[in-house]
Amino acid sequence: MDGVSQHHRNIDELLGKSLDRLLINHVSAPIKTKLSTTTTLSQIAQIITNLEHFEVACAELEKSLTSLRSAQRGGTIRLTAGAAFAETTKSATARISSVIASKLNDFFELADYDWTPKAREDGPSMYLFELAHWLSTVVDSLVVQDAYKDEAYRIAVRYVADCLLVSPFVVAGC
Repeated sequence: MDGVSQHHRNIDELLGKSLDRLLINHVSAPIKTKLSTTTTLSQIAQIITNLEHFEVACAELEKSLTSLRSAQRGGTIRLTAGAAFAETTKSATARISSVIASKLNDFFELADYDWTPKAREDGPSMYLFELAHWLSTVVDSLVVQDAYKDEAYRIAVRYVADCLLVSPFVVAGC
């Protein structure tokens, strides 16, 4: 009887390791590699959505396999691939921030804006108003959870603030 139980545990362990290897090496890793060359925000947002589905699928797969194995006196099957997908999701979120920062940098470089006006203006700067409008349009158009949008806003606003606080003459090189 002990030999049969050990055999089931060995099968469970082999199954878990094989699925992990498959999911991590052939799904998560290629997605992470693809992220480094993806510059379209909508594609990155889609990658995040896909990664979230894979993360949920790993948890569901664990439950289903454990349920199937319990009927045959097998053990619990644990997958570590869910953590790999979560890490790749973090990379994708960072990639969104990187692409937005790059576009903001382009925005600053192309600006024909007098950073040191001779007199105080009565209203807000149209340049900064357009920048904020562009940013809200871009971030709001992303089809991702609000938490990712909030993070993109936070990083973009921090980037703009850093650029403006450094020196108005160095903004283009932010």
